Formats: sequence, C-alpha cells, structure tokens
Amino acid sequence: MEVVLLLIMILNGNVMTVRIDGEKEMKLENFYARVKVGIADKEVKDRLQSLLDDLVSRLPDEKQFQTRGIIGFAKSEDMIKYWNSFSQGGILGKNIREMVAAGYSDVFTTKPGDICSYFIFIPTDQIGPLRPQKDIKWGSGTGPILPHKCTTITNYSDDMIKGLIIHGISNMSYSWNLLQQEKSNLIKLSPKEKEVRINQILGNDLENPSYEYFEMENKISAEAVRLGFEKEKEAFFGKGTVYDEIEKCWRRQR
Repeated sequence: MEVVLLLIMILNGNVMTVRIDGEKEMKLENFYARVKVGIADKEVKDRLQSLLDDLVSRLPDEKQFQTRGIIGFAKSEDMIKYWNSFSQGGILGKNIREMVAAGYSDVFTTKPGDICSYFIFIPTDQIGPLRPQKDIKWGSGTGPILPHKCTTITNYSDDMIKGLIIHGISNMSYSWNLLQQEKSNLIKLSPKEKEVRINQILGNDLENPSYEYFEMENKISAEAVRLGFEKEKEAFFGKGTVYDEIEKCWRRQR
C-alpha cells in the first residue's frame, strides 16, 4: 500500500494539508461547495460516497477543480428520465442512453470558451461493454470497449469503481486544460467559428467508434495518470493505454 507523507500547517487558525512536494491537496469542503453529488441508490450510497471522498481528497488543488459540477449515481433509466424532463428534444438523455454502460460525462462552456460546469453520471444498475468484445467489425459500428462483462456496480471492486469515477473527472480536467491552451486563439473568432472550434477541441463531433475517438480517450486516460490515479484507471480499463488493443484492431481495418 502506497504511503503518502503529508505536512499539516496551521496558518492564522486555518488548517492546510500539503503534500511533501509542496503541492496542495483538495479539501473536501472546498470541492463539495461547488459540486453537488446525488446518489439515488440507497443500497450503495455510503460506499459510493466514501469512494468519491477518497478520490476528491487526493486531487491536486488545481483551478479546474473549482468548477461547478454535478456527479450523479443512479439507475440508467431514472437518470435518462430526469435529464429528458428539461433537456431540449431529449438530446442529453439520448447521449446518456448511448454511452450509459461505461458512464457518461459532459462539460458546458461559456461564450468565451471557459468550462462553467460539468456533469458526470455513473450507472448503478448496468456497467460494462457497450458492444460484444469479440466483435471488431468497425464499419458496422461495433467493437470492444471494456475488458470485463456487464454487471451491477455492487459487483465491482473499490478500485474499479474509482477508476470509472476518475475517468469522468479526468475528462473534465483534460477538456479544461485544452480550452485554456486555446483561449488566446478563441477570442479572435466569431461566435459561430468559436462554437465550431470548441466542439472540435472537446471532440463533440467525433464518431464512436473511430480512431480519433479512442485517441482522445487515451489522452483522458493519461490525464488520470497525471492526476495520480494510475492504479484506479488500470483496475477498470486495464493496463497500458485504455484502448491499446482497440487501436490495433482499428489500424488493421484501415
């Protein structure tokens, strides 16, 4: 078990936890002041909250984690009904339905191109491959996604659940950093051009499956490792980059 040495500093009556390398950790109360958590399934509520608390407490105190957000755990159909009740044309519910087996995350941007909020949904009733693992007929829209069978969240280990959650958080962090890098270019664009460019940056128009889509997923996986969650990422997605084997299949098909 890894041991992380910490310094506890008391400044003006305020307690601050600091890693030995000088990088501040995220305090739970600061994170949850901006992020609302909903766990609809009472059977796993305490366990999921405890696992999320552990992840949040280990996040670096970086600016993107000051963003407002929602993290929800619920049965798939319940979450889809909730979002369809106020999303125009049921688009968000449709997106969740297509991605729900591996969870769903999305970010929302302001006109200048900053991420103003994000949403992460983790299904409690059905998690697993979106498509048969043995089927690699990319042209028909099928292919392997995850290295384990579809099951309920109660059958997953703590690290596997953490890996699923941190993937959503890493997606937001990765997107936030990309937009910050492009900010000086975005301000020069017209509103329409900016909208197109932001969609390109965030990969909103990428087909799934496609080589480009899985390339982006690997970058999100790398962000999880940068944040310090390699063990949890590997527990859910396997070792190496998330989609190494998928990429090999894709190259053969091309």
